[in-house]
Amino acid sequence: MFYLVCGVLVIIVLFFGMKVLRKVGPKQASGVAPGSQSQDEVFTPVYVLLFRNAPIELTEDMVRGAYEKAFEVTPRVKGVPTSDGLSFIAMAPKGPPLAFIRGNRPRTSPEATNRLASELRDPAAAKGVREHTSWISVEAIANEPPPSDMQLLQKIQMMLSRAASSFVDKNTTVVMLPLTSRAVAVNPETKTQLFEMRLHALFNYGNADNAVFSAGMSDPAIDKAIEEAQRRLPEYLLAMRDAGKPGAGIFKAKFVFSEDGHSGSEYIWMSYEGADDGKLHGVIENDPVATSLPKKGSRVTVRQSDVVDWFYLDKNNKPVGMFVERVLTGKH
Repeated sequence: MFYLVCGVLVIIVLFFGMKVLRKVGPKQASGVAPGSQSQDEVFTPVYVLLFRNAPIELTEDMVRGAYEKAFEVTPRVKGVPTSDGLSFIAMAPKGPPLAFIRGNRPRTSPEATNRLASELRDPAAAKGVREHTSWISVEAIANEPPPSDMQLLQKIQMMLSRAASSFVDKNTTVVMLPLTSRAVAVNPETKTQLFEMRLHALFNYGNADNAVFSAGMSDPAIDKAIEEAQRRLPEYLLAMRDAGKPGAGIFKAKFVFSEDGHSGSEYIWMSYEGADDGKLHGVIENDPVATSLPKKGSRVTVRQSDVVDWFYLDKNNKPVGMFVERVLTGKH
């Protein structure tokens, strides 16, 4: 399985597109809807939301431990009084300013909760949202609205997911990324996927991306990105060989299918397991839309010529690849 190892300084992406916290008060630590703040208030626009079926008592030690585990630095932690007790602000010189907010009641009115649940495609996630009785939010604090760069936004969500993973327990039912309207029911792998920042696997990004990808196959920018991924594929294979272990990277390949009298193709992410004789071996990381294709978790072999994108972290934890993905996310 693809394991993303986060070094201490990876979290600088939070500062690349958003300014550092200026001030925080009780009014800001509540997940206020973007656009409703006054000029003196601080935006908290990007967050990971955990729905629960039982309340949790946040403590300073819990917040400090979650932050240290996620970013390998010790933060300053400050309690912020709310109507449900204490929430917390955590920050460090080499770490992002985060708010850890808990609500010991449903997050929204029954009408709003039902409306949100009805918009979710995952029945288990919809049930968890409808029946939740409490929640925890881990938020990136900034003094401006969310970044328009989707690639940067996804990186911020990845960092937040790492911090949020510490609060996933038997009473956590749903994980949601509100800004991008993604939600998934908790399963035995969720805690690990959040900590390892494997949001593509957790939220099945591949399924959502396939329609966009197929619609844009004639796009010169995508064609150019695929060409670069193919041209630099030897670089990826060399990095995987040097890593010396399965799951050190991921790659996306084209799968052709025919069902119900129709033929088509999907582009599916896989974790890397090996390569030989012009072929790559991997494990499928997201559920294909076409029912005739191999399912998530299946081990498959594809031709190198069918690889359209790839990704890994180098020895300095710098991301390499995602050529097509950058084009796709740049269009949203």
